[in-house]
Formats: sequence, structure tokens, C-alpha cells
Amino acid sequence: MISVPPERYGWQNITFTSSDGAGFGEHADQSITGNFSHVFFHTGDLTATNNIHQIGVNYQFRDSKYPVQSVTTSEIWEGALPADSAEFEYFASMIPPTGYTTVSTIPFTAHITKDPPFGQGTATINMSISASWFDSLNDTSTAPIVIIGTGYNSLGNTIGTGLKPTRNRVGDMDFFTAEVPLYLTKFGLAQVSGSGNPFQLITLTIASHISSGSGGGGGSAPVAVQNTVAPEIQPPTLPDPGKTAKIYANLQGVITQATTLKSTDGLATVTIGEGIVAKDTIGKSLSSITIKAIPADGVPAVSPGSAFAFQGMAYDLQPDGATFSPAIIINYTVPQARWGQEFVIKTFDSTSGTWQDVPTRYNPNNGVVTAEVSHFCCFALFAKAVAPSPSLTPVPVHLAPQAVAPPPPTAMSTFSGMILWIIDMMTKNVLLIAGIVILAVALFLYGRKRRRDRVMHLR
Repeated sequence: MISVPPERYGWQNITFTSSDGAGFGEHADQSITGNFSHVFFHTGDLTATNNIHQIGVNYQFRDSKYPVQSVTTSEIWEGALPADSAEFEYFASMIPPTGYTTVSTIPFTAHITKDPPFGQGTATINMSISASWFDSLNDTSTAPIVIIGTGYNSLGNTIGTGLKPTRNRVGDMDFFTAEVPLYLTKFGLAQVSGSGNPFQLITLTIASHISSGSGGGGGSAPVAVQNTVAPEIQPPTLPDPGKTAKIYANLQGVITQATTLKSTDGLATVTIGEGIVAKDTIGKSLSSITIKAIPADGVPAVSPGSAFAFQGMAYDLQPDGATFSPAIIINYTVPQARWGQEFVIKTFDSTSGTWQDVPTRYNPNNGVVTAEVSHFCCFALFAKAVAPSPSLTPVPVHLAPQAVAPPPPTAMSTFSGMILWIIDMMTKNVLLIAGIVILAVALFLYGRKRRRDRVMHLR
């Protein structure tokens, strides 16, 4: 079943397919019912004309469900922005088999976005341009026409590829069509050329030495073969294209749905909570926000003598001058969290030409630096070393021994104490005890003798 929405919605047609035998049925009230298995979306032709060429684009993709609240946006512009051109050149160097070194011409760029993203499988992009553009070129196997696409993976990293499209001429227009992955959102029609990446080649250097002898004889030394591998060339650092998130707010600028936007490198996060009033410089509610990394050479220097040093993380938050009440949260994640440093997020004041501190807190356990900001501008992360607190050496204190109160006496303890006292007295007075024992024995013997003498006298 093919549906043709009103032109103002931007769709050429939306096709529903059913995999069951019943298909779709039309009723008396002109309603149509059925169980669809897939929906095919085909955007309308977006065209533009300059003094030289007419350009256009349309995009087709499918899904197994109907995205009720999703929005698809198509944009085209002449040529390529510097950041896009750098990305196109980089991914042209990766086109199999050996890549291309030159992107000689990019007549226009197309940008397709889906918010939130949806779709399954692959998509089809159709980029059209006046036939005179192709006729002015020399399309060969070493200088082909390609469509270069870029986008982001699930980690927020920039990815891309180059594809060889099919070309169809209809009247005075050429249509270049290619199957593209759904994660690609920006496309450039381009001619590439060059002999490929020379650093992917291995050069063999062969040195030989031939010596001749007399008598017509001759010989040769073994051939030395040296494998010379070209040094690895790191790809240039691509400029950050930035990331954008839609803002859901009412006419008064009050946020009706919380939004979180993460930077392309995944190290910075902007969070706008529900109920916050967000407005632009003329007092209108915001429709979107953007975060884009600032290269290190584009960050203004700190004031001379400052203890803080730039930590390589700076971002431009747009729209510039947007205000928030109350303040919103921005988080920076330090890749190598460590103790002994004081982190602070600063904003650059273009009027005074200085960096101003923003209220900041740092959690060294997870390496997250958090700041509250009430407006959008340029924000960067700085740090300074913190001297450790002086350690205190404990001084030993000698305490006087404390008297311990004896336990209350018992009958057993009293008896034991008497025995111990007697033993102690005997130990200390051995001679006295011995004398007493001798005297006692002498008195015993004397008394016994007198008793015997008395008995004898009576007889």
C-alpha cells in the first residue's frame, strides 16, 4: 500500500508492505486496515540551483515499525564546509583497494538526520546534478566519481566510507545512487584521484655485487634483500563536527523533557533538567543545543603567572549567550583521574580577554569534574597541583602507672593469704624457726624423762 502525504510534510511517498495473506483491505468509510511487516520511507526531492548547476537529493529507508514521533530532516548546500571537506578527504584515502590522495571537486553536500534515529538495514541515497558537471570531468578508473558518507557510531566516534554509485542520465540531469549504512548522515558527491596511499606499500631494495676473475671465469656474491617498511603515518586529527540535541520546551522556555547531550569524544556532557527555563539571546525558547570541541591551538592562553594549566579539554556550547534558570550541569570526565590536583572549569570572557572560574567540584574516585553554568559560551578544563598537607609526627607520652584496686576478699582468698604469709615469714626467719623447733624438742625430751623417773620411784 502506497501513501502519498501532503507535499508540506516532505515525503514523496510512504509504502506499507504486508507479509500475511490478507494484505490490506479498504472499508466503506475509506479507511484501510491490515497488518504491515515493513514501512518504506521515501523523502521528497530537495533541490536547489546556483549559477552553474542544479542539485538535488532524496533518501529512502525502511523500518519494521512506524515511528510516530520521529522527525527526518534533509539539507543540501553548495560545496563543502572546511570541517566536512577534511573528513571527506580522510575517508577518501581509505577507499579500497589503496585509497585516493586527492578530492578534486565536491559540488554539493547533503545532510540527512533522523531524530530520534530509526530504520533497519541499509538506506538508498540519490544525489542529482546537472549533466554538464559530469561532462566536464574525466571519469576514469583512477579518477572515479564517488559518494563519501560520514556519521557517528554508538560511541560518538566519527566514521565514514566511500561508495561507487550508479549513474543514470534523465534529460539534462545525472542521478548518482548508492546503498549506504543507516548511521551515515552527511554525504558528499566528489571526484577523487591519486595513485593510492604509498605508505601501504613495501619496498624491496636489492643490492647485488658481481665480481669477475681472470680466465673468463666469473662469480657472484649472494644477493642481499632488505625489506624496508615505510613508517606508520598517523591520520590527521579531524576537526570536531559537533553534536546537536533537540530541546523540548513550551513557549515560555520551560523545559518539558530532560535532555542530555554528550560531546563527540564522549568526555563532556551537558544536562538540562525538566522545569529549567532556557532562552536564547532575544528571549525565545530554545529549540536545540550544540556542543563542539575546540582544538588546543584555538584555546586562548591563561593569564601570565596563573597556577592553572589547560588540560586539553575545551568545548563551545551553542547557541552562544543562551541562558538557563536555574543553572544547568556540565560534566567533564578526566581520562586519568588522580589525586593531588585541583580541577576547575573556566569560561572565557571575551570582553576582558580572561578566563573566569565557574563553581566546580571534582570527584577523584571517578574522575568527573562537575560545574553549574547559567549561560552558554566557551568552557575549558584547567588544573593545578596541590601540595600534600604536612604530616604530623606523634610524640610518645609516658603516663604514670595507675593503681589498680584489689578485688574484694573472699574466704578462700583469706585462707590462701594466711598460708602465704606463714610461708613468707618462715622464709625470712629460718634461724628463729630452727631455734624454736630445737627448744620445743628439748622441752619434750625433758618432760618425758621426768615422767619416767616418777614412775620408777613409785615402784
